[in-house]
Amino acid sequence: MQEIELGSIQERFADLVWANEPIGSGDLVKLCAEEFGWKKPTTYTVLRKLCEKGLLKN
Repeated sequence: MQEIELGSIQERFADLVWANEPIGSGDLVKLCAEEFGWKKPTTYTVLRKLCEKGLLKN
């Protein structure tokens, strides 16, 4: 199994997803707004990058 390198924000995001799984994208946007102060595009960008790395599946 390959090791996936994450930045601290990506790691916090992944932990948030796993702590609340299963979670829909819309609910994830709301949760990230509360937790990180992010807007919808930021949440989707980080989610897409982690999906591309194979860590999450949308």
